[in-house]
Amino acid sequence: MGSKSDTYENHVLQYLLDDAALTRPTVWYIALGTAGSDSAFTELTTANYTNYARVQVNAVGGASPAWSISGSAATNSGEVRFDAGNSASGPTATHFAVMAHATNNAPIYWGALDSSLAILANVIPEFANGAIDITED
Repeated sequence: MGSKSDTYENHVLQYLLDDAALTRPTVWYIALGTAGSDSAFTELTTANYTNYARVQVNAVGGASPAWSISGSAATNSGEVRFDAGNSASGPTATHFAVMAHATNNAPIYWGALDSSLAILANVIPEFANGAIDITED
């Protein structure tokens, strides 16, 4: 399950209670990380390996993978698949994050993986359809 970052919580307050001009992303990116910088998760330590790139997830109704929303819960509709690792000593992913940009380091939502994943040669990190769950209470 994903939690909002402090930065994103601040954006929500600005949008709802202030006249701040905020632009909504049109696509999102799933990132893999080895850790967050702090409990506020304002920065992701990316699980870098050769050929690593964040995976684009489209808005509801967009091409797969996309978001699916029901009530106060969102999940990925379609598999989110990263490129395979290619080293005998790759990073170990422990977290994921939903990002608003392909390269910036400001998570919107984040969460710990159910189990850590050593990204070694020929290991393909992926989230099955419906595996990323984000809820608003």
